Amino acid sequence: MLVLDVLVLVVLVLDGLILVVLVLVGTTTGVLVPQATQSSTVAIVCGRFTSLTPPHELAAIFATAEPSQSLFDEFRPNYNVAPTTRVAAVANDSEGHRRLGRFQWGLVPHWSKDPNGSAHLINARSETVFDKPSFRSSASSRRCIVPMDGFYEWRTVYDTPRPAKSPKEPVYVTRSDGQPLAVAGLWASWRDPAAGEDAAWLHTCCIVTTAANDTMEPIHDRMPVILEPDDWSTWLDVDHSDRDELNALMTPAEMGVVRVIDVAPIVNSIRNNGPELIAPIAR
Repeated sequence: MLVLDVLVLVVLVLDGLILVVLVLVGTTTGVLVPQATQSSTVAIVCGRFTSLTPPHELAAIFATAEPSQSLFDEFRPNYNVAPTTRVAAVANDSEGHRRLGRFQWGLVPHWSKDPNGSAHLINARSETVFDKPSFRSSASSRRCIVPMDGFYEWRTVYDTPRPAKSPKEPVYVTRSDGQPLAVAGLWASWRDPAAGEDAAWLHTCCIVTTAANDTMEPIHDRMPVILEPDDWSTWLDVDHSDRDELNALMTPAEMGVVRVIDVAPIVNSIRNNGPELIAPIAR
């Protein structure tokens, strides 16, 4: 099968910021296959994370129904999850049952003409999530939890000015207690309107972000919304629409909830994927 490399200009809208990048994609029989860029999210909050906990353990932690083997039959730890990757997420079904599913990271609203924007919307700012057309429907009734073992961040805050071409310094952020992070997310379902009712559904998600807490503030001014177990039911409840209560959940994590580890810049490339990415280094 012939695969050709093509360079495509893509505008990413991440966490309310606009980023223009060149994306190398492959074409097979003339169809573009989107791929994540190597370092397009370096200056954006939570543009990469790790998924290391097996699905059956996530199901136990989040008290979901048994995961579908057809969805998770080939689980492999992922040390460098990038946009457009299919990721595990917890959501309630229409009957209120909590389930573990797989969603493509990058929200495609149900009204989209096509799914080409799946890498455009990986983050949603908590302050405007009920107002932005891309997010407000999902924020009202399609909320999810994206489990992460940790996420990468790149320092954007320094005590002294740095040269313009200085390399970004990555860090790895985990829960201090060693448990997976329960990150607030939104999900949506889309299918090609031109393909009729028999078209397959594409399930997608994004991550909700908020202002940085005292731990993250020296590194970046934003962080993902991290939910505590007592808040999971409220966040996932499809019938819960009290905005004041939901806004109260989308706040910075308490001091001490997360810890920060300096890691090597090999994480900058999505070609790298192994335990060496989260190994602590001295800086």
